[in-house]
Amino acid sequence: MALDQAEPAYVVSGQFSGGTITVINAGDHCTNQVDAVDGDLQNVAVTGIGHFAATLTHHRRSVLGRCWLYGATVGGTVTLA
Repeated sequence: MALDQAEPAYVVSGQFSGGTITVINAGDHCTNQVDAVDGDLQNVAVTGIGHFAATLTHHRRSVLGRCWLYGATVGGTVTLA
């Protein structure tokens, strides 16, 4: 599996410095659970600070009466300031 990459691409390093995770869909009856992730970045190598906003999806299925998490995807944006 390959990830799509926008051009030009740069390696940016930094740390998460706080934020929130809000449940959008709890995933009743073992459906996919979806969360909104919103937070700040610090010590960003390029600009010093930044912000991210993303959607985190936990992919789940019921197998033999048990709910199994089999993967996760994240999509969103990063803004450097």
